[in-house]
Amino acid sequence: MPDPKYATHRLRTAVAAILFAALPGMSAAAGFTVTGSAYVDQDSGESYDLDLRLRPSDAWSVSAGIGRSATAGVGNDFDGTSWRASAGWQGERLGVALNTRNWRDGGQFESRNIGADFTVLLPAGFVLTGLLRQRDLDLDYTITGALGRVFPASASFTGRGYGAELGWSNQAWNASVRAVGYSYDDALDRVIAAAAAPTTRFFPRVQALADSMLTRAFGATERELSVSVDRSFARSGLRLDLSNSREALTGTTANGIAASYRYTISPRVEFEGTVGVSDGDSLDAVTYGGLAATLRL
Repeated sequence: MPDPKYATHRLRTAVAAILFAALPGMSAAAGFTVTGSAYVDQDSGESYDLDLRLRPSDAWSVSAGIGRSATAGVGNDFDGTSWRASAGWQGERLGVALNTRNWRDGGQFESRNIGADFTVLLPAGFVLTGLLRQRDLDLDYTITGALGRVFPASASFTGRGYGAELGWSNQAWNASVRAVGYSYDDALDRVIAAAAAPTTRFFPRVQALADSMLTRAFGATERELSVSVDRSFARSGLRLDLSNSREALTGTTANGIAASYRYTISPRVEFEGTVGVSDGDSLDAVTYGGLAATLRL
């Protein structure tokens, strides 16, 4: 029979990997890690990120990151900078993590996100996580007034999300299923009306953020579904990710599939390559790919 303490340690390690899965290439081992990543897609979208994480023990972890991402939408492009931070604690059975993320295109749009994850370790390698999210979005646009004069205008709306993630792991395999749904305030209806108003001269196509996997996390998402399966080997690993999302302003859906391969060159250096395809109601299939490198200090 496996040592119960060893089994608990593996569960806590798996939970830490799930809680901080937003940081590509990071492992759950204690210590300090630096991860840099770059991704591009065939429609000139791009994303560059740098993440730092301090994990002083199996129980505690804090992280921070900055990045830049862009997408070329029909009608207007987005080019924004982002920052993010998170902190988490995982005990023998219960855990909690808090996170925040901000993305801003200085000329037209800002997305602010905060969240909390509450984790319970279950028997047989299962992990159940409750997800709470809040997403605040601000838009700048222009309207045409009397005599053709152009005036600046702005709008804001807020969405609250609730969801869950069920994960499972053993020594070689990790798998998870995740679902989050968002409900937006009445200001969303006014934003939709403003976008369609005949006096609106320019309105940022926020739905274009959902057209690319590189910027989808920053848009006005109504629903997110994802499945991930990971297989670890002695010095390498494979991961398959499936995703589906629905955009709140237009109701369009987008799907994604990605495969990743990682290889550990040494105990301190790891590389991960990813290729994927996303498509949906409002776009043709878009191929994307990238590379992440992690240094453990």
